Amino acid sequence: MTRWRSGWVALAIGSSARAVAGLLMALALATLVPAGLGWHDTVVMSGSMRPGLGVGDLIVSRPVSTADLRIGQVVLVDDPDRIGALRLHRLVDVTDGGGLVTRGDANPHADSSPAPISALRGVAALRVPLLGLPYLWATDHDTASMVAAATGLSVLIAGCFVFRPDPEGGGPGHLGRPARAGRAPAGAAMRLQPSAPSPRSSWS
Repeated sequence: MTRWRSGWVALAIGSSARAVAGLLMALALATLVPAGLGWHDTVVMSGSMRPGLGVGDLIVSRPVSTADLRIGQVVLVDDPDRIGALRLHRLVDVTDGGGLVTRGDANPHADSSPAPISALRGVAALRVPLLGLPYLWATDHDTASMVAAATGLSVLIAGCFVFRPDPEGGGPGHLGRPARAGRAPAGAAMRLQPSAPSPRSSWS
């Protein structure tokens, strides 16, 4: 085994890689668990909600009743202008007929078609920056970005296993082996220091 893998540099690399990997796993779980509770996750595909929401951000939306719906909330609705698509914009008004008027924060005007109340999926509750980029790359067939991300992930995983403790007991934090007591050679005579004679008591 290479000696440097049991040193401080390898320990720092391994610890950092495991911390990043743990963070990514926690973020992934933060989106999977709400989905099991009936929440919806979606990826921001355009810059219409900048600066609050960026391209590639993953948004988790929670269900909401019409009574709890408020102007100014970011709502997820079925896009009335594109069949099968979703719209994640801010609610700016409600029509007399109950239509939801939405507008992207970066857009000067409201969306052309209000969404019916039946199209409401939920309101944005959780944002995970950039976690949806792999989905965006796959949708756009961006092979270069996908390969770069896969390479980075491979390097991260390898970094988690860089550090290896020294089997001989060396390495960071090691205080050394305990000293062994010396053993007298076989057949060696043990020398004893003669004790001083005890003083005799005199009786008068």
